[in-house]
Amino acid sequence: LCFLALLSLRTHPEMWQDPPWTYVEESRYYAPAIILLQLLFFVFLFKFGWQKNLKRALIITLLASFIYNGVYWLKQLKNGHFGNESLYTFDHNYSSLLTICDALQETPIENLVYADVNGYNNAFVSTITEVQIIPFDNLKKVSYSKPNVSYSIIVNCNEKELENLLANTKLMLKKELITSDGHRLYVVSLGE
Repeated sequence: LCFLALLSLRTHPEMWQDPPWTYVEESRYYAPAIILLQLLFFVFLFKFGWQKNLKRALIITLLASFIYNGVYWLKQLKNGHFGNESLYTFDHNYSSLLTICDALQETPIENLVYADVNGYNNAFVSTITEVQIIPFDNLKKVSYSKPNVSYSIIVNCNEKELENLLANTKLMLKKELITSDGHRLYVVSLGE
């Protein structure tokens, strides 16, 4: 456990979820410690002649586990279905990206290309949608190779990055798209 804490201190947290992911949040890394504790529990029982109480200890442990899991499940059911809270679920961690994917799929623009400052977001969008992806840094090199084909590029960036992009390229801002959660996307195309 100390090693996981050290890794979390040495390695910058991943920002794809809120709060940021660190090594101490991943339950699979605790597996060796959990197995070791369980083995020590049974060694302790056998070493001190508690074989008689082993059956009772196992029943109490299983009962406590079922009660804990039941309470946790009921809490998740209450929060997720009745409270519309989805913290620490797939939907919550990726909610803004999922609304971006929905906006891209609902956009009636043909020859659509998506560009994001974050490469992870590009990978997520390309997995969920059928929209073509271009890395944000490659937008500086955009030119059309096909005559009579107009591409629209939806850019996910902040206003400063957009201003910088428009100032240093031939791209022009066509319009803004606002997703259902209020996120701004910018539609740009190559100026004539």
